[in-house]
Amino acid sequence: MASGTTLSEAQLKYFQEVEERYYKEITKYNNWLETEKKINNAKSVLSNYGLTDYSKDNIEQFFHSDSEVMNERKYLLDIVEDYGSLSSLGSYIKSLKGYFDLNHNPRASIVKDDPNNLRETGYGNSNVLPASVSEDHGTHVAGIIAADRNNGIGIKGVANNVKIMAIRAIPDGDERDKDVANAMR
Repeated sequence: MASGTTLSEAQLKYFQEVEERYYKEITKYNNWLETEKKINNAKSVLSNYGLTDYSKDNIEQFFHSDSEVMNERKYLLDIVEDYGSLSSLGSYIKSLKGYFDLNHNPRASIVKDDPNNLRETGYGNSNVLPASVSEDHGTHVAGIIAADRNNGIGIKGVANNVKIMAIRAIPDGDERDKDVANAMR
């Protein structure tokens, strides 16, 4: 905020609410990172004693005479019972990293460009249906924008006579204006 800028009471209250929500989300994210570290540590300990498949059945069947090793087993078993599987929880934590880690760059392996070079063209790939990335958001938004404004049912689109250009321009939710412009070109 610029020096000397004043906020109304309502603006200040809103800012404080947003700030509070932000710090709650960051705290939850950091807690998940700690959980991930604990999971990896427990897996490391158990792998030293032969466990390499961390399905619920395999964890339940694993036994060792050392109580500390069994504590790590119990931790993993609790996690699996609470969250279904270690792999699904791992996928969730990975997705959080994409949202909160400012250095997260899925583009490096997907489109192979320099995100800081706005004049760069000719990067990307021709894979329009990657298995790892959902394409439902853009389709959903396009449907809202182009909805018939005069049919008397449902929502009214943003503008009349909309035409949709079907392009695949945004890898892993990490959109850049450069990508959209180049995809349209």
